[in-house]
Amino acid sequence: MADVFVSYASQDRDRVAPIVDALQSAGWSVWWDRAISGGAAFDRAIEEAIDEARCIVVVWSAHSVESEWVRTEANEGLERRVLVPVAIDDSRPPLAFRRTQTLDFSDGDGNIEALVSAVRGLVPLDREVNKAQGICVGREAELARVTDAVRSAAEGLGSLLLISGEAGVGKSRLVSEAAATARSMDVLVLTGHSSEMEGAPPYEPLIEHIEQSVRIVDPAALRAALGENAPEVAKLMPELRQLYPDIQAPIEMPPDQDRRYLLHGFGEFLERAASARPILLIFENLHWADDSTCIMLRHLAGRLRGTPVLLLGTYRDDELIASSPFARTLQELVRERLCEDILLQRLDRDAVASLLESRAGSAPPAELLELVYSETEGNPFFVEEVYRNLEESGKLFDASGSFQSGISIADTEVPRGVRLVLEQRLERVSEDCRKTLTAAAVSGRVFGYQLLARVGGADEDVLLDALDEAIASSLIEDVSTGREARYRFAHELYRQTLLSGLSLPRRQRLHLRIADALAELSGGQSRHASEIAHHYYQAGAAADSEKTLACLQLAGDRALETLAFEDALRQFDLALEVAAEDAPEAVSGIQGKRAQALRGATRFEDALAALGAALGGGQPGGRNALRFQRARMLVDLFRGAEALPDIEALLEQAKSTADAALELQAQLLLTDAYYGISLDQPGTAADARTASERAIELAREVDDQRALAVALLSSTHLVDYWEDYRPQAMQNLEEAREIGLRLDDEDIQIDAATMSLRVNVLTPVAWETAAEEIRERLEERRDPIRLNQHLFWMMPTTRALGQFERSVEVCNEAIELTDRLGIAPIQYPTFKGYALMDLGRFDEAWQSIEREPNDEQYRFARAVQRHGFFLFKALLGAVDEVFAEALPLIEESHALNRVWMVASILHLVAVTGAQAGRLEETLRLLDEAETMTGSRPNRLARAELALAAGEAEQAFEAAQKSAEYCKEHEMHREWIDSSDLVMRTLMSLEHWQELVDAAAEPIEFAQQSGYLIRHWRMRVLRGGALQKLGEDERAAADFEAAREVLARVVATIEDDDMRHSYQTQPLAAQLTEGLA
Repeated sequence: MADVFVSYASQDRDRVAPIVDALQSAGWSVWWDRAISGGAAFDRAIEEAIDEARCIVVVWSAHSVESEWVRTEANEGLERRVLVPVAIDDSRPPLAFRRTQTLDFSDGDGNIEALVSAVRGLVPLDREVNKAQGICVGREAELARVTDAVRSAAEGLGSLLLISGEAGVGKSRLVSEAAATARSMDVLVLTGHSSEMEGAPPYEPLIEHIEQSVRIVDPAALRAALGENAPEVAKLMPELRQLYPDIQAPIEMPPDQDRRYLLHGFGEFLERAASARPILLIFENLHWADDSTCIMLRHLAGRLRGTPVLLLGTYRDDELIASSPFARTLQELVRERLCEDILLQRLDRDAVASLLESRAGSAPPAELLELVYSETEGNPFFVEEVYRNLEESGKLFDASGSFQSGISIADTEVPRGVRLVLEQRLERVSEDCRKTLTAAAVSGRVFGYQLLARVGGADEDVLLDALDEAIASSLIEDVSTGREARYRFAHELYRQTLLSGLSLPRRQRLHLRIADALAELSGGQSRHASEIAHHYYQAGAAADSEKTLACLQLAGDRALETLAFEDALRQFDLALEVAAEDAPEAVSGIQGKRAQALRGATRFEDALAALGAALGGGQPGGRNALRFQRARMLVDLFRGAEALPDIEALLEQAKSTADAALELQAQLLLTDAYYGISLDQPGTAADARTASERAIELAREVDDQRALAVALLSSTHLVDYWEDYRPQAMQNLEEAREIGLRLDDEDIQIDAATMSLRVNVLTPVAWETAAEEIRERLEERRDPIRLNQHLFWMMPTTRALGQFERSVEVCNEAIELTDRLGIAPIQYPTFKGYALMDLGRFDEAWQSIEREPNDEQYRFARAVQRHGFFLFKALLGAVDEVFAEALPLIEESHALNRVWMVASILHLVAVTGAQAGRLEETLRLLDEAETMTGSRPNRLARAELALAAGEAEQAFEAAQKSAEYCKEHEMHREWIDSSDLVMRTLMSLEHWQELVDAAAEPIEFAQQSGYLIRHWRMRVLRGGALQKLGEDERAAADFEAAREVLARVVATIEDDDMRHSYQTQPLAAQLTEGLA
C-alpha cells in the first residue's frame, strides 16, 4: 500500500518527479507511475491506489486543471480530507479546490519542507528514514513462508494461511507485507475485519471484501464475476441489487438448504473472480469472528486447491475461547489439514536491538536495550510504544540527535506495565481529543466522522481538531473510503485502554447516544440493525426496553435474511431476555423466530422444542401460525405422522371460525403429510387421496386459483397407487397448467411440465426431449429444489432408455446439487452404480454405492445400498452370496414397503440361480419369498426359470413377447435384456439363423450405448450360431470382439473370487471354446 498518491497530468511528469523524490526521501511510499497499459486494468490500478493511499497530493498546472482524471482524483482527496494541493505554474485551481491552501512550486524549487510537513500531518513519520525496515525484524522465516503462499496463489494454487500470536506481536504487519507483495504480483487484495463488538453484522469481513471490490473493480468485470451466483451474494450485500438491477430474486427454499446454497454460490463467485485475477482475501481478528463468517471460511478452505485464491487470517491464540465459533472451526481446519498456522513468538534480545536500531537510525545503548527488553519481554508493539514514550518524553536523544548516555529507569521515568505506557500516551493529548476518542472507543475500533459529530455534541471545528491531533499522535489512522470519512484506532489496545477508564453508567449513556445516532444516520436501513441493537442492549436500563426489543428483533430478522442463523439466534436470545422482563406477551413470537433460526442451523429438534415452548405460552392469536410452522417443518422432515395433531387442530380451528383460507392451507398441508406417510405405509394412500380431493374442493369454493393449481398438481402423485386415476390426473394436470399460464406463474408452469413426465404416457424420445428442456429451464432460473426433484426422476428413466453415460451424468449432477443444498444424496450414488455396472465399470460402481448414506437415520438409503451390492454380486454370478443375502434383503425391503426392490430381488434370484444351473434351490427361495411377501418373479424371470427347466419353447415365447413390447415402447435396456434371453432360447432350440437375425439390432445398440455386460454375451451367442452355420470368419470376428469387451469388464473387477465367478460362467467358457 502506497502512503501517498500523486495526481498530475502526464505532460508534467518531469516537473513532478522532484516532488516525488522529496516525498520518497522523507520515507513515504508514493504511487505516481502511470506508465502502465490502458483500459480496465489501468482504471483498476488507479482506483486501488487512491483507495489505499492515506494522502493525495494533486499537482495543479495548465494541463491538469483541464484533466477530468485529475479533477476526479483530487475530489476524492478533498472529500476524504487527505488532499495536499501543489501548484507548478500560475494556473488557478478549479473552483471547488480554491478554498484549500495550495503550496507554491511555480518557481521550480518550491518549499519542500512545507510539503513534507503537510503530508506528515496526514501520514505521520517516525524518526527512521525508512520505517518499513523495522516491519519484519526477526520475522524473516515467517515472511518467506507468507511470500511463498502469495506466489503459489498467484500461480493458481490456493490455500488458507493463519497467523497467530498475542496482541502486538506483529500479525498485522506481516499481513501488510503480504498485501504489498501480492499487489506487486497484480493480485487483488481485499481486507476484512471481525469486530469484538457483539453487534457486528453477520459475515462482517466478507461484506468488507465485497464493498472494497465494488469500489476498485470495474463494474462490468464484477458483474461478470457475480454471474449466476449474484442472487446468493446479494443476500450478504443487498446494495448490489441497486448497482445491478438485473439480479434475479432468489428462489425460495427451506432455510437449512438455502444457506448451503449460499455457501456454494459465494464460492463459485470467488472462483470466477479469481479466474480473471488472483485474489488475496485477508481476515483480520478471526478470534472475534461470528459463526457465519467461520462457516463460510471453512467452506472456502475446502475448495481452494487449484484456485488462485489465498485466504490469510490472523487471530490471537491467547484470547481464543474454546467455545467461540473460530475455536471450533480451527479444530476442524487443523484436523482436516485445510490450513497452515504460523505462530509468531516474541522477539529475542537481538531482534529487539535490531528493531530499536531501525527506529532510531543507530544501535541502542546496552542500558536502553535492557530497559526496553525487560519492560516489553520482546513484544514488538510494546517495544515501539515504550520507545515512542521515551522519545516523546525527550529523554532519549541529545541536541545532536545522538543517544544520551546513562539511560536508566529512574532517568526516563518509564512506567511499569505497557498499559500504563498507553495511558501516559493518551494523557498527552488534549481533553477534547481524549473525550472524542473515548466516545469512539465505545462505538468500535472503526468509526465514522458523522457518528462522532452526533454523539459528541462538540463544535465541528473542535471535533476536527481532536481527530487531527489523534492522527498526528498516531493513536488513530484515516481509513476513509469513497465519500465517507472513517477512522480506525492504530491498535486495539488503545481502545481497550480508553474503555477501561469508563464507569458502567457513563459507558451505558455513551452506548445509548451511539445507538440513537446510528438509528438517525441509518435512516431505517436494516443493514445497521445489528450494530444499533447491540448499543441499545449495552445501554441497559438507560435505554427504552421497547425500543431495545424492537431493534434486537429487527437485527435477528436481518440475520435470517442473510442466512446467518447463529447470529439471528443470538439476537433472538437477547430479545427473549429483554421480553421476559418487560414484554412477556412477545415471548411466543420470538420463540417462533428462534425456531426459524434453529431450523436454518439444522438444529431441528431444538427448533421443534422452541415451537413447543412458544405454543405452551403463546397468545391465542399467534397459535395458528406456530402450529403451521411446526407442522410444515415435520412434513419437510418426512415426519408427517407427527404433524397430524397440529394439522387437525388447524382444521378444527378453521371450521369453528369458518376460516376457509386457513382450512385450505391446512388441507394442502394434510395432503403433503399423508403422501409422505404413504411412501412408507401404502395403506395411508387412501387418506392422501381423500385429503387431496378435499383440498381441490376447498380451493374451488374460495376461488383461490393458485392454491387450486397446487392441489391439482399434488393429486397427480396418486397414480403411484391407482393406475385408473391416470385419466383424472392428466385432466388435473392440464387444468393446473392453464392456471399457471393465466396467472403467469412460472413455478406452477414448471411443476406442471415436470409432473407431465410422470403422468402422461410419452415415447422415450419425447420424454427425453421434454426432460432436458425442463432441466435447462430449471438451471437457468437457478431453482435447486425443483431441479433436485427433476433429476431424481431423470435418473432411472435415462437408464431405462439405455442412456447409461447420461444416467451417470445425471446422478453426478444430482449428487453435487444435494451437496450444495446440504441434504443427503439418497439413492443417487447407488443408481449411479447401477448405470456404471451396465457400462461394465464394476470398480467405479462399487465405490459409488459405498457413498450411499447408510446410518440409522436413512433406513431406506441403507436398504437401497444393500440392493446395489446385491445387484453387483448377482451380475458377477456370485450365486452363493446371492442366495445367502436374498431373504433378509427381501424382508427389509418388504418392511419398508419398497415394492420395486422386492420385485428386483426376486428377478435377480431367479436369473442368477437359473443361469448357474441351481434350479431347485432357486425355486425353494422364491417360494419362501412369496410366502413372506405375496410376490412372484416377473415374466422375464419366469422365462429364465423355464429355460433352466428345459422348457425352451415356452421360454422363447415369453422372452420374445417381452422383447417386442420393450422395443415398441422404446424401453431399450429391458429390450436388450429380453433379447439376450431370446438368443439363449434360440441357441437351446438350435435355431441358428434365427439367432443370427435376432442378434443384429440388439448388438448394434449395446455397442453404441456402451452396454458392455450384454454386448460381449450377445457377441458370443451370435458367434456360436455363425460357427454352426459354417461362417467361421464372421464367427471369429464376433468372438474376438467379445474377448476384447470381456477383458475390459474383467479388468474392473477387483475381488478375486468374483472375478473368477464372472470368468467361469457358461458363456465365458463358450467364448474360450470359440476362440480355440
